Amino acid sequence: MSEHRVFALEGIDGSGKTTSGKLVAEQTGGRYFYNMDGHPLKSMRPVFDTAPTDVRFLYYLAVPLVNFFRVERMRKYSDVFFDRTVASTVAYHKAYGLDDRWFNLIPAFLYNQ
Repeated sequence: MSEHRVFALEGIDGSGKTTSGKLVAEQTGGRYFYNMDGHPLKSMRPVFDTAPTDVRFLYYLAVPLVNFFRVERMRKYSDVFFDRTVASTVAYHKAYGLDDRWFNLIPAFLYNQ
């Protein structure tokens, strides 16, 4: 059985990631996946969005860690159009000046999905 592909959709809020991802998934028989859909940490997001940058980073690193396994299961059956990956976490926290040493905590498999 061949593995299906994962397409990462990255961009600023309102850029069309959701609209495009859903449309392409529908037209290709793939599946659209928003990174917070059904996520067990979703309810805690407001708390961490106001936390210090390093604490917020750890929360936003936990989100793609959980999602990695969810997306890997999905890709057994179809291509997955994934709205926001670990790349968003890196870009956002680099912009806020988080020290580069923190990014060493990101496992390589998250970049390679």
